[in-house]
Amino acid sequence: QFLCSAAPEAQALRDACNWLIVPMLNPDGVIHGNYRCGLAGNDLNRQFLNPHRKLHPTIWHLKERLQGRRVDLYLDLHGHSKKEGIFLYGCSYAGGDERNAEVRLLPKMCAIGSDDFKLNSCTFSTYESKSSTARIVAFHQMNVMRVYTVEASFSSGGCRPSSEADPGSEAPFFASEQRSAVVDPSAEEEVPSLHEGSRASIENSLASARRPLSHMHRIARGSYNSLPDVEGASDSETSRDELLLRRLRRLQRRVAAAVPAAGEGARGAGGRPPR
Repeated sequence: QFLCSAAPEAQALRDACNWLIVPMLNPDGVIHGNYRCGLAGNDLNRQFLNPHRKLHPTIWHLKERLQGRRVDLYLDLHGHSKKEGIFLYGCSYAGGDERNAEVRLLPKMCAIGSDDFKLNSCTFSTYESKSSTARIVAFHQMNVMRVYTVEASFSSGGCRPSSEADPGSEAPFFASEQRSAVVDPSAEEEVPSLHEGSRASIENSLASARRPLSHMHRIARGSYNSLPDVEGASDSETSRDELLLRRLRRLQRRVAAAVPAAGEGARGAGGRPPR
């Protein structure tokens, strides 16, 4: 919306560059409930190195569209299931290449412009285990210097640490180790984790209005066993989906009880809150 608006900055961006925007690279997978895997069952962000025209059509056509063109900036927009805030994953050149400073310039400007941007969460590694992702392929095959994976938390913006309070403090950011083609299978950019003690996390989230979505996020990736059992039912008698649905309804009643003013203001006929 901003890029197409009448703002002077938007007009300058349109005059300076041609913009190619792909709203979604996985429409077929998303409509069936996936967010990384397409209908072929493949993680589409691991297919950029050698995409198949029929199995990964969106990736294949995007790569064909960009081949042979000069690309000044490539942004791959992702949601992160673990970290908080907004941050970037970039790449780096080997040794003390001066271009690394240019790669880090955009994240630095984002940190100055927004408290939600987490500068110290940004990394600039090119692990071999990520060699088939859009970011690494664009950097090595298409020679795009400013290529970033933009990560935005599924949970919240979080609190800005004191180490990030001063945009001028560059030591933790620029002192990060530069690595290229290092095999590290354990280093994952976005790996969901199971939270033990999810019940306590849920209760803490209900008591805090600062993060209204955190409790739902923790339930979605929490352990079934960490939530209270449903009376008169067991995993062998009731499917996990039904159990989770009942527990979510129980949580919904807790939320309504914790915010009585909102519940009273939205009551329908018969004094009951609308479904």
